[in-house]
Amino acid sequence: MRVQILGGAWKGRVLAVPKEAGLRPTSQKVRAALFNILGPRVQGARVLDLFAGTGALGLEAASRGAAAVTFVDRSAACTDAIRRTLTAFGPLPEVRTEVVTFDVFATVRRLAGQGQTFDLVLADPPYGGPWGRKLLQAVAAHVIIAPAGAMVLEGPTGVAPPPGLQQIRLARYGDTTLAFYDQSGLSRHV
Repeated sequence: MRVQILGGAWKGRVLAVPKEAGLRPTSQKVRAALFNILGPRVQGARVLDLFAGTGALGLEAASRGAAAVTFVDRSAACTDAIRRTLTAFGPLPEVRTEVVTFDVFATVRRLAGQGQTFDLVLADPPYGGPWGRKLLQAVAAHVIIAPAGAMVLEGPTGVAPPPGLQQIRLARYGDTTLAFYDQSGLSRHV
């Protein structure tokens, strides 16, 4: 499987892809659509990439000018691959990166407890099961989206938001849905 960066400083660079059961990187078509929708919102943003897998979403954001990207995945194989990719690509001086090997839900709680918020929360949880719904509940409960920030949840279908989050856009690409959320309607529209 070949996954490459589509735009920005690292355009065309190929990511390290771990051999991890069930790993399903975001397709190039969906990633291109997502970053076309986000447009200039990525520039200077603090980005949280949850269920990071290959790190394609966070790496794309870094390549396109995000100020900081935090990658979170519980799989050491995945986070090791993200670290290898970052090393191979070389640093972008204006981008701070952090790679966290830990449970996504516990990390959301920890980040919220530290008072951290993010301009963009990008999440590509495993398809099937309760992951998307549980993640929306955690993000709503812990308020990690910055004022005027947004969350994008990738999945097979849209997930209704819990109280505290508002769905602001839904885009479908084949069997993949990108659902955009913000906290209580504060986001600039995407």
